[in-house]
Amino acid sequence: MSISLSSLLSNQSQAKAWVSFASNSSGSTIYQSYNVDSVTRNSAGVYTINFVSPSPFSNSNYCAVGSFGGGVNALFSQDIPDSGGISTSSFRLHSGSVNNTPGLQEAPYTSVAFFGN
Repeated sequence: MSISLSSLLSNQSQAKAWVSFASNSSGSTIYQSYNVDSVTRNSAGVYTINFVSPSPFSNSNYCAVGSFGGGVNALFSQDIPDSGGISTSSFRLHSGSVNNTPGLQEAPYTSVAFFGN
């Protein structure tokens, strides 16, 4: 059985984009990625993940699944669509601690995968 690249890319059960990166006050460093062009550090704990062009998504109704690590008891959240946090070209997220000093914080390691059309 052979599977074409176009059928793989149209399958909703597979990630259309993903990224693993580190961030600190100097910026973000991508370790590995697929269909992600860059990660912008907007401020402490606030990042914009920019997808490649043309976008792997036909609409902004995709699912984002992520995790943070490296000593931060993390909370993963996204901006609401009304604020421009979700689009076919980018996704804005927040990382923060829910322990000790609550609030937005840098996460030494972040990974996010995106699923959808």
